[in-house]
Amino acid sequence: MSWTFTLRSGVKFSDGTPFNAAAVKFSIDRLLSPTTFKAQPGVLGGKTGIDHVVAVDDTHVQFFLKTKFSPFAAAMTQTAAAVISPASVKRGAEQARGDHPAGGHRAVRVQGGGRQRHVTMTANKSYWGTKPNYDTQIYKIVPRPPAARRWSSRAGPTSSRCRRPTTSRRCRATPA
Repeated sequence: MSWTFTLRSGVKFSDGTPFNAAAVKFSIDRLLSPTTFKAQPGVLGGKTGIDHVVAVDDTHVQFFLKTKFSPFAAAMTQTAAAVISPASVKRGAEQARGDHPAGGHRAVRVQGGGRQRHVTMTANKSYWGTKPNYDTQIYKIVPRPPAARRWSSRAGPTSSRCRRPTTSRRCRATPA
């Protein structure tokens, strides 16, 4: 049993690496490797999942399954099957976190996180799909105490604020 996927040509990861069949094969081979930590070890592998992957050419990748697996297409949409930039993995685990995200092929580039108190999202000008309607958004993480959050939002730098999920699931917009 096999599935062949046709990939969009000209797509790049947010780190500039080409998104192609070789990148898909690299990511899936990494997922299936027994040396790679997996939160859900049986996803896509195991007795019924993927046997092996072949990069036919730059825009075609073929998956060979061990048995018939009807939810295969749906399983490929799960986070575990996410294709990541091979260059980001080769940079090393330390650099793939925080300031150096793994590099997806999305409409924005994400910077920050980790030990920083903000996350910056910048429009990815080379994104193939619908472009975001902004150039940059900065999300500032305001720690406890609650008074600090109150004063921060009253000072004007926030356009929305959320309470911690344990106290409220609602967000409300405030003037920017």
